[in-house]
Amino acid sequence: MTFASLQDLAIQNPESAVFQISRLLLNFSASVSILLELPFLNLYVNTLNNLIRSDTADEYVSNLLLLLLSKSLFALNRFDDVLTVNKQHLRFSSNSLVKQCVLYQQTITMFKQNKYIEALKTAETALKTCNENEPLQLQIIESIIQIKTHLKEFDEKYTKLLLQKGCSRQIFSAFKAMVDLNINNQLVEQCVLKLETDTELQNITHVLHAKYLLQTNNKQQAQAKINKISQTNDQKILKDIQYIKNGINGQLDERNDYKSFKCKQLAETAIMSQKMNRSVSNTLRQDKSQEKANKVTNQCMILKQQWAQ
Repeated sequence: MTFASLQDLAIQNPESAVFQISRLLLNFSASVSILLELPFLNLYVNTLNNLIRSDTADEYVSNLLLLLLSKSLFALNRFDDVLTVNKQHLRFSSNSLVKQCVLYQQTITMFKQNKYIEALKTAETALKTCNENEPLQLQIIESIIQIKTHLKEFDEKYTKLLLQKGCSRQIFSAFKAMVDLNINNQLVEQCVLKLETDTELQNITHVLHAKYLLQTNNKQQAQAKINKISQTNDQKILKDIQYIKNGINGQLDERNDYKSFKCKQLAETAIMSQKMNRSVSNTLRQDKSQEKANKVTNQCMILKQQWAQ
């Protein structure tokens, strides 16, 4: 189903449109970025919320609906509502893996609200809740590093863990945290070695590394890193390159220190939205039994009938 057909369906039959979005989410084939463009997302949230309140399905289906509701509210930037739904969900669910997913969503939401102390405590609780899903645990660890960076704290243990087991994006987060905190550590070079092999992150890695070298007064090495950057039309990267070149040439405005460097928050917002979008699928994919799949499908048909009445 295309975006245009969903729009038409929203006008002709809103209840059916809500069902179609739910089906897409259940199949993990729709992203938050797509849903953000739909004019009836508020309707979806409200209808789904009413459905959960009257739902008599088993815990598995209810867990799924609550996770979808939380995800949709997050897409709407209704962060207080996300926290409220998640608190209710934590009281309702008896599944430790689901609780870990909910606590992780709580962490991200609190982070978006700049509630760093609360977010850190929640993330640490989430990490202890369950050890069944390593990808989710690594996402939580990445969040802990990002939160501690905002609190001006460096976590060497978790940085090493991400370097060993994390994906390129997570290693980049750890690398960025060390640069932001101006940490003089061999882990910086280890991160760079891994990230330089990732074609998507090569340029931004060179920029951040050049910043780090400039902060440690290694201007010649910083220039060498700038020379490695491949041709790009990315205006942000070009602006950062110029800033570094000014620093190498001693032309920085004295009112600006390196902490004001505009390379901060590289892809941070995108990282958060990606993590929220994946957290539901990473958690629920743990249960792949045909019985559960059939149960969800049957429940969807029941929901469609209820909405059609």
